Amino acid sequence: MKPAPPPDDEAERLLSLRALQVLDTPPEERFDRLARLAQSVLGAPIALISLIDERRQWIKSGRGLDGVGEIAREQSLCAYAILQDGVMEVPDLSCDERFLDHPLVGGGPRARFYAACPIHSPDGRRVGALCVADPRPRALSARERDALKDLAALAEDELAASALGRSLSLSEAFERQFRRRRRARAKRQRRGVLAGFSAAALGAPLAALAARASAAWGAAAAAAAAAGAAAAAAAALRDIESRRDAEERTDWLNARLRAILDSAKDVAIIATDLSGMITIYNAGAEKMFGYRAEEVIGRLTPAAFMGAEGVAAHARELGRRLGREVSQARVFMETARVGGEFEWVCRRKDGSRRVVGVSMAGLAYGGRLSGTLAIGRDVTEQRRAEEESARSAERLRAVFDASTASGIIVSDAEGMVRLFNAGAQRLLGYSAEEVVGRVSGAAFHDRAEIEARAAELAREFGRPPTEAEILARGVLSGGIEDREWTYVRKDGGRVPVRVVLTAIRGPGGALEGFVGVVSDMSAQRRAREEIARARDMAVEAAAAKSRFLANVSHEIRTPMNAILGLTGLLFDEERDADKRERLGLVRSAAEALLTLMNDVIDFSRAEAGELRLAEEDFDPREMIARAVDLLAPRARDKGLALSREFSADLPARLRGDPARLRQVLVNLISNAVKFTDAGFVRVVARRTGEAARPAWRIEVGDSGVGIPPQALSRLFVSFSQVDSSATRRHQGAGLGLAISRQLVERMGGRIGVDSEVGKGSVFWLELPLIEGDGATAAAAPARAESGRALRVLVVEDNDVNRRVIELTLRRLGHSVESAAGGREALEALASASFDLVLMDGQMPDMDGWEATRELRRREAAASAARTLVAALTADAMPEDRRRCFEAGMDEVLTKPVRAEELARVLDGAAAPVWDAAALARLRELAGERGLGEILARFRRDADAYARAMSDAVRVEDAAALSRAAHALKGAALSAAAARVAAACARLQESGGRAETRARLARVQAELEALRRTEPPAPV
Repeated sequence: MKPAPPPDDEAERLLSLRALQVLDTPPEERFDRLARLAQSVLGAPIALISLIDERRQWIKSGRGLDGVGEIAREQSLCAYAILQDGVMEVPDLSCDERFLDHPLVGGGPRARFYAACPIHSPDGRRVGALCVADPRPRALSARERDALKDLAALAEDELAASALGRSLSLSEAFERQFRRRRRARAKRQRRGVLAGFSAAALGAPLAALAARASAAWGAAAAAAAAAGAAAAAAAALRDIESRRDAEERTDWLNARLRAILDSAKDVAIIATDLSGMITIYNAGAEKMFGYRAEEVIGRLTPAAFMGAEGVAAHARELGRRLGREVSQARVFMETARVGGEFEWVCRRKDGSRRVVGVSMAGLAYGGRLSGTLAIGRDVTEQRRAEEESARSAERLRAVFDASTASGIIVSDAEGMVRLFNAGAQRLLGYSAEEVVGRVSGAAFHDRAEIEARAAELAREFGRPPTEAEILARGVLSGGIEDREWTYVRKDGGRVPVRVVLTAIRGPGGALEGFVGVVSDMSAQRRAREEIARARDMAVEAAAAKSRFLANVSHEIRTPMNAILGLTGLLFDEERDADKRERLGLVRSAAEALLTLMNDVIDFSRAEAGELRLAEEDFDPREMIARAVDLLAPRARDKGLALSREFSADLPARLRGDPARLRQVLVNLISNAVKFTDAGFVRVVARRTGEAARPAWRIEVGDSGVGIPPQALSRLFVSFSQVDSSATRRHQGAGLGLAISRQLVERMGGRIGVDSEVGKGSVFWLELPLIEGDGATAAAAPARAESGRALRVLVVEDNDVNRRVIELTLRRLGHSVESAAGGREALEALASASFDLVLMDGQMPDMDGWEATRELRRREAAASAARTLVAALTADAMPEDRRRCFEAGMDEVLTKPVRAEELARVLDGAAAPVWDAAALARLRELAGERGLGEILARFRRDADAYARAMSDAVRVEDAAALSRAAHALKGAALSAAAARVAAACARLQESGGRAETRARLARVQAELEALRRTEPPAPV
């Protein structure tokens, strides 16, 4: 707690306090009565009358802090109250930074609400305070604030009376005069002041209280103390007028006390005389018992509210307390003499019964009992609520204890355990008696986990976390805390648990505690470990399969590259028809083997979820025509009519992956040709679906043998065939349709078949493709337009493959040099420049990946142009492609290299930086000046798009990258920058981080080449 600073008048204040001579005096009933009244009127469990000296808060009278006589000043709340004139009110001490760690807030009676009014000495110094406190956050009403001020004023009067009495005791003559005066005034007051409440009943000499109001009277008292008893008495007797003022002050105080009593609407205040007859009956009593004041004052005793049975029961209870018999006639006087708290069942005027909590004390005058004072509060609803709460608690406890599968631990706001159910006892081995009210919930945690969590939060917060933040961060931020921990059992064993922690909140949302539901996670953790082991085994098995497939693929593709390459060269050179036919058979067999290998690789990719789909615009008619043309020779050889049909509403451009779609069509057409001996195979493309959500349907129908109904369900299953017998006519691995189904479903479509034995089949697929914008992905111009021969470096350690590639390239008109390994290739690149490097991967001295990384390092160091490098590898798995791009390669060609793939790379490398034909058209349309403006604007836009693409790659924003690449591609096509457009198109097709970064580097290299090359002049 932050101690209160001393008041500005601290020295004078302490002198005034000591002059009162009240510190360390015994308890006095008149002050205790005021504390009880404050407790009842303001409905607060704690009420204190305190004085503040230089080192402490001394409690003259206190209710609710049993055994506490003083509080250190640095811990005093009332030390703040004496800093201001009016009422000090703190609705919630736990929300005020001055009092967060005060003992009353964190322990003991746990006060939350506090209000106080300063008490002044006769000379106006603030020497103490009358305060109330409550464990519930709350606020005073306007009426309660006024009552607190009035009670503080009465406490001031009592302090002044004490001081004045000590001064007047110096003069016996004055004392005799004063007593005669007091007896005369008492007679007048007994005639009806305060409805029969006499000065004696108030328990204080009201004349003495009134005398404090007169400055002259005070001066006379001071003179008496200084000049001697006789002179002081003479001076006092001469001041008749001052004593008349004191009488008026008495009347004013009586009226003020009546206002206080009547303001207590929810508290019954009843006083009796020695005969037991009621003399005071306030508005709160009227409300509580239903009788009006005039019906009871001077007519009834409190026994009227209890009935004969209630009085007898109370007499027996009091007798047990006192250890002797108490008569019913004397029971109330005996109760007042003993004092204390009681609870009686009282009967209202209408006959209904109420439970009343009564605080009862005696009224003394002249040292003798003169009556009783009872302060009552209706606690019927409170007791009813407590009983219901107790029943609910028992029911809840029964539910908690019945829940043996989960532990339920309830703690207070400080973490102390308050409820520990049977499930928690079973889980942790402790009994509830060992835990409740004795240990914190944190005691069950593994300390190493607590420390690790604390370190984690300290890094996040930049400060050490509290224990509550470590265990219940989610709850403190307004949610729940759901976390797995390790608990330590009583026997030292450790058990993994899941703890779901929620808050218990009181009035106003204040946090009062936590409810934790604890579940044993041993079985789940064992299951997770088993699943993890199974997953690891599956991953290892898949990796082993992938390694096996990669090795098989590599070993098959390397010789297949030579077989297909040499067969193709011989086929093109041979003129003899018989030999050409034989070479064609060899090539057909090799291509069949290659198709099988590709199907196996694709199936492996599909299983691993690594099938990549491009997103580009394509001409559906052209795509279907190319698939049909590929199978036309085979259909012609069997005498089949192979045709294609397109509906009129088929758009000129669709957006999707034309290569994968063509792969599916080739598979379906190939099967149709294979299983049809006579008749036709027909491919039909048409629109279907709703106008708002169109789909495109492609059908491949045939007049073949058809498929039996029982075999239809196996068609699209991996490694399954309609005829799987050893004598089947048509061979195959049974992968084509399974891969086709996976591809179509990845595109968001569906595939199926309608068939009847002997009448043929119709395989169909439906795809929800959107229409394209007319820009094609294959933006690179054909090599035929440039006619430029390339200088190519072939890096290949296999002599046969190297020879095949050399012969192929030279036949196409390119200049070729070769290297047998990576080091030899770097030496060649250091001494000459090349348009294209075809780089093998696996080589003995330095592999192709390491050689490419070294090439890129040298280029960066010398700020040289980026050489186009295409991988030439027999490794066809996805991770092999990723490895190539990570090394810095621009393209990946898989052995055996297909002619169209090689042509694409060659054409891209041979294409000029500027498309001369496109530039000529721009000049014709815009003129030389307009062309210059177009190209200047393109260069500016290109730089902005390049930065946007780099930013998108850095933050891995695929959508932003696609937008920027598409925009730059369109701008490049419009500005005759064909190679930039082609590089952007390839960037849009890329999949995976490594390939994307490699494609972006290619775009940047093409832009740099564009900056270094001036557009060709007009011819």
